[in-house]
Amino acid sequence: IGLIGLACILNGCSREREIAAPLPAVRARALTDVRFERTAERVERGRYLATAAIGCVLCHSERDRSQPGAPPVPGREFAGAILAEEPGYRLVAPNLTPDIATGAGSWSDDMLARAIREGVGHDGRGLGGQMYWWAFRALSDEDLASIVVYLRSLPAVANALPPRILSA
Repeated sequence: IGLIGLACILNGCSREREIAAPLPAVRARALTDVRFERTAERVERGRYLATAAIGCVLCHSERDRSQPGAPPVPGREFAGAILAEEPGYRLVAPNLTPDIATGAGSWSDDMLARAIREGVGHDGRGLGGQMYWWAFRALSDEDLASIVVYLRSLPAVANALPPRILSA
């Protein structure tokens, strides 16, 4: 952090240059046409992983902070959320429901899998530190497939979110 601060001072960093270009994906592999078989077992395993063990629902849902534990707002699970916002910075967890217009409905299974395990968004951008993909690298192929199949089983929720803005 100290080196970054020093570099910023030496290079004249200022709040005027707040909005940075999207993070390029590093070593992004080409997408495949893989489609995970939908089974009841995978849906149930994916539900357990995404809502409990890994907790995808906690970031990718609006939360009711007036309730103990700030649970996801009922009916809005996985519909995305603005996680942080201040001038020049906005952190957004996308809508993972199968809504075509505002969610993951048009994303391929491999787009979701690559985002979860490799930190590359459906549009090829790097997801950065806010997505814990480096921790999910160790997911088994079956667990990864189960999460994707579960996300596909959710009801579509329309929730248009603004784009993320990363500071320089």
